[in-house]
Amino acid sequence: ANPSALIAASRVSRSGRSRGSPPVMHTPSSSPCRFFKKAIGKTVTEYINQYRVEKASILLINTDEAIGSIGASVGFDDVNYFSRVFKRIKGISPKEYRSLSKRESNTKNK
Repeated sequence: ANPSALIAASRVSRSGRSRGSPPVMHTPSSSPCRFFKKAIGKTVTEYINQYRVEKASILLINTDEAIGSIGASVGFDDVNYFSRVFKRIKGISPKEYRSLSKRESNTKNK
């Protein structure tokens, strides 16, 4: 073992702080999340949910797969939660989104 590492480790208290110095090998768990929000402008959860809803939107338009299955395939285990998040992001429910998309598609094809 490296003697200087052992000496440094022996000075670290149970709280993860060296006596008389800033924290050692300890980063607040929220720090990466704050950095992400500052860089992207959204929380990690908001970003992931928006990504999932965009993927679900594509599937709603291009497949006849059940809404619950689409929600599950993009990472939502609960169809009700999927529908709430989808509506919060898109402004309409997944069912309404699919219906509108099909109506628009039929109008363009005429």
